[in-house]
Amino acid sequence: MSLDHVVKEVANAIWGAACLRGFLSREEAHRAYDLLRRMLRKNVILKPELSYVEPALEISMSWGIPLYGALYLALASEKSLPLLTLDARQREVAVKLGLAVKP
Repeated sequence: MSLDHVVKEVANAIWGAACLRGFLSREEAHRAYDLLRRMLRKNVILKPELSYVEPALEISMSWGIPLYGALYLALASEKSLPLLTLDARQREVAVKLGLAVKP
């Protein structure tokens, strides 16, 4: 489960890999996006990010982290799910909120 914003995040990363860094050709970028769409259809439940802005804003203001990352904390908290993150500050706040964090 994730926020619908994750689609924009990954699509933007694909764009960056192709257009900014030259790591992917245009064709490879389109294949990567197609793979993302197929994965999302089969394996990921997407929740609307707007549903989590209010609790995320409270987390953001209380802990001094950007709203962007706090959205994922709000989702994990509401659904009692572990947070998957490599962001050290987001991890720290998640632990303080009593959330399980992976990896």
